Amino acid sequence: MRCPLLLALLLLPAVALAQSPDEAGLLAEATVAYERGDLGEAVALAEETVGRDRRNAEAHHLLALVYGQDGPLHDERLARGHAERAVAADPDNPRYLKTQLRQLQRTLSEERAFSVTDGRRAALARRILALDPESAVAHEERALGYVLEFDWRRGLAERQGGWDRAAERGLSGAANRALRRAREHLDRALLAEPARASAHRLALRTAALARDNAALLDAARRMKAARPADPDADLFLGLGLTRAGRDAEADRAFADALAAMPERERRAVESVARFVGAADEAAFATDSAAFAAGFWQRRDPRLLTPHNERRLEHLARLALADLLFSEPRTGRRGWDSAKGEVAVRYGLPRWEASWLANDIVGKDFSRYNRWVYGDPGSGPGQAFTLLFEDAFRDGDYDFWSSAAGEDEVTRARSLFARLPERFDYAPPGRVTLPFATATFRGASGRSDVVVAYAMPTGTDSGQRRSGAFLLGASGEVVAEERRAAGAEVEALTLHAAPGAYILAVEFEASGALGFERAELAVPSYAAGFGLSDVLPAVLVEEEEGSSGLRRRGFRIVPAPGVPFAVGQPVYLYFEGYDLAPASDGGSRYAVEVALRPKDPATGLAKLARRLFGDAARGVAVEFEGSSPERSFGEVVVLDTGRQRPGPHVLTLRLRDLGSGRTLARTADLFLE
Repeated sequence: MRCPLLLALLLLPAVALAQSPDEAGLLAEATVAYERGDLGEAVALAEETVGRDRRNAEAHHLLALVYGQDGPLHDERLARGHAERAVAADPDNPRYLKTQLRQLQRTLSEERAFSVTDGRRAALARRILALDPESAVAHEERALGYVLEFDWRRGLAERQGGWDRAAERGLSGAANRALRRAREHLDRALLAEPARASAHRLALRTAALARDNAALLDAARRMKAARPADPDADLFLGLGLTRAGRDAEADRAFADALAAMPERERRAVESVARFVGAADEAAFATDSAAFAAGFWQRRDPRLLTPHNERRLEHLARLALADLLFSEPRTGRRGWDSAKGEVAVRYGLPRWEASWLANDIVGKDFSRYNRWVYGDPGSGPGQAFTLLFEDAFRDGDYDFWSSAAGEDEVTRARSLFARLPERFDYAPPGRVTLPFATATFRGASGRSDVVVAYAMPTGTDSGQRRSGAFLLGASGEVVAEERRAAGAEVEALTLHAAPGAYILAVEFEASGALGFERAELAVPSYAAGFGLSDVLPAVLVEEEEGSSGLRRRGFRIVPAPGVPFAVGQPVYLYFEGYDLAPASDGGSRYAVEVALRPKDPATGLAKLARRLFGDAARGVAVEFEGSSPERSFGEVVVLDTGRQRPGPHVLTLRLRDLGSGRTLARTADLFLE
C-alpha cells in the first residue's frame, strides 16, 4: 500500500508543504484517484480538503481539472470558480494559470477573447510566459491572437487596394508583422510540445489564411511527422498536397485518412448526400455507395490519371473548411457549419466583406460577413452572394434570417437546389484540344466511334499520353482507347452500342495537357440501307504507310476540328451500307456533294436571295460509282481553291441506284 504522506510530498508543489499531515494525505489520495480515473472519489477527497482549508490551492486546482473534463461531472461554472480560487491562493503558479487559461479557452470564443472588451485570455498567456517562457499553451494562445490580428489587417488591406505580402509599412506591413509573430509563437509552442494537435491545426490555419500553399504543405508534413496515427494529419496532408498540385500523393494521403477515421466520421466525409437533388433521391436511397461512385465518376475531369481530381478537391475543401470553421468549444467540425457547407459546395469566395451593425433603433448588434462568388460578367447563376450573421458576436456565423419574409436561409436553400456544387478545374498548362468524331457501322450490332484529335505543337512525341473515353449514364467508362505516345494527329476507334454518351478526349505531355468533353449520340447502323457520318480528312489513300486510321481498304488522316486553308484539298470519307444488290451481286450508287458558304441572312433577306440569286459561290461534285460489295467505303475530294474564307456547310447525298432510296448527311466546315 502506498504511503499517502510520501505520495503527497512527491506530487504536490511547495505551497502544499505547509498543510497539515491530514490535509496532505487527503489531497494525495485525491490525486491518486484522479490519475486512475475515479473522478467521483477525487472530488469527494478534494472537497473534504477544501472544507478543512478554503485556501488550499492544490485542492481547488484538482477540482478545476475534474469539473473541466468531459463526462458526468463536467461543470464549467464550478471549473471556473475553482480555477480562480487556485490562482488567487497562489498567483505565480504557472500550472494554475494554465488551467485557468484552458478553462477560458473552453468557454470564451475567439471573437470575444480577442475583442476590446475582454482581454483575459491574452493577459493570462503573457503572465504564464513571464513565469514559464517555454509554455506551449501560452505560446499557442499568443499565436492565435496574432493570427486573428493578421486576418483582420489583411482584410483591411485588401479592401483598400490589396494585400502586399512583401510590404513592411502600411496596412499590409502591419498584417505581415502579425503573421511573423504568429509563426514565431507557433514554432516555440511546437518546440515545447511537438505533438500538440491544436498548435498544428493553428499553424495549418495560419498558412491557409495567408494563402501560402508552401507553408500549408510544410505545416501538414510537420503534423504528420509528429502525429503519424492521427487521421486528421493525413487529411490535412492531403489538403497540402492537393494545393501543391501533387495529386497522386494527395490521393494516397486522403485514402490513409479515411482508413484511419472512426466509421461514423468516415461516412460523413465520404457522403455525397448534400449534392443529391430531388431527381436523384430514389437512386441515392437505394444504394448510396453506388450513387456516390457514379457521382464522382461523372465529374472526373481527367480519366488518364488514376485519381479523380474532382473528388480530391472535395476532400481538400472538407479539410480546409474544418481548419477555418471548426468550433473546438463544442466539438463541431468545420464542414458542419454554415460557412463550411458553402465552402465545400463552392470553394472559398472570390471576395468577402465584414461589418458590425450597431443599430440601436433596430436593436441590431450583429456582426455580418458577405461572401461574393463569380465575376461580374459571369453567366446566369454563376455570380451570387451569401450573407452570414453572427448574432452574438461570438464567431458562430449562420445564414442571416428574418421573420419579415425571404431571408438568406431561404436564398441559400434555393441556391443549393439550383446549384448543388461548382468545380472550375483549370490546371496550369492546359491547352485547347481540337477533336472531331464520326460514327460508322461496327461488328455485332455495335457502332464504331472514330475520335480524331490534334496534338499541341511543340510537345515531345515520346512524352505524350492521350486517350478517348465513352461514359455511360451513371458515369461508368463503357469504352476507351489510350495511346502511350502518338503522332501529330491521332485517331482512335471506340466500340459501343447505340445510345447517348459523354465523350471525353484527353492529352498530356511535359508542361501541357488538354481535356474536352461533349455529349455524343451514337446511332444504330442495323441491317438496312444506311449512310455513315462524313469524316473530313487531309489525306485519304489506298491502305499504305504505318500510321493513320484504316477503314475498308483506305488509310485516312483526319482533320480533327481544325480549319482547312483555302486552296487545300478537302478529303471526305464515308461509308454506305446494305444497298440493293446489282446484277453482279455488288451495288451501284450516285453521290452528290455540295460545299456552300453559310448564309448569315435571315427572314426576308434570305428569301430575297433565293428569289433573285446571290453571288455566293460553292463547290459541287456529282458522280456514280459501284462496289463489288453491298456495303463499301468511298472518298470524295473537294477543290477549295475558288472558295472564300469563312464558315461553310457541307452536304453529302448517297442514292442507291438499285432501290432509288436516298440518304444525306450535313457537317460544318471552316476555310481560312
